[in-house]
Amino acid sequence: MTALFVGVAGVLVHTYRAANYTCWAIWMPMMYLLLADFSHPEPWTVSLARMAMNLAGGLVALLAARFLWPDPVCSSQ
Repeated sequence: MTALFVGVAGVLVHTYRAANYTCWAIWMPMMYLLLADFSHPEPWTVSLARMAMNLAGGLVALLAARFLWPDPVCSSQ
């Protein structure tokens, strides 16, 4: 099953790389994580930790974009 997911992820990664960088950036981490799990499978709780770290990283990025680069329209009033 993992080999199937790696194959599908590999096709998506290489297909979208030429077409859309954003889609490539979404699929590439999944490809790396699937390949890393081949050597030694980890418990399902590791997936929860990875999802939590991704959500925390997204929140930090949104907060940084909001507070480090405020909207010029709002700041000129």
